[in-house]
Amino acid sequence: MRRIDLGVFESADRTSDGGHAERRPTGNEIGDLVSFAALLGPVLDRPGGADRAAGVIKQWADHDPALLAEAERSAHREHHEDAAAILHRAHDLATA
Repeated sequence: MRRIDLGVFESADRTSDGGHAERRPTGNEIGDLVSFAALLGPVLDRPGGADRAAGVIKQWADHDPALLAEAERSAHREHHEDAAAILHRAHDLATA
């Protein structure tokens, strides 16, 4: 996800040496993705809506398949089936 760097705070998911260690998604990122996908749920009824919504979600998640997969699991756990369908399609697009 895009962040504004103010130069004052360092993200907790960065390593101390600034290396490229694998980053784990935070609860906020996952919750934000599920909420955003749920907001886009009504477009599933429109022709081509699922692909357009998935493309937007994929872009917002910076094409991160791990983040999209975790958000999809979270959406299923929270019974947001429309959001889970969009997140699943976004994950498929990110891994293609």
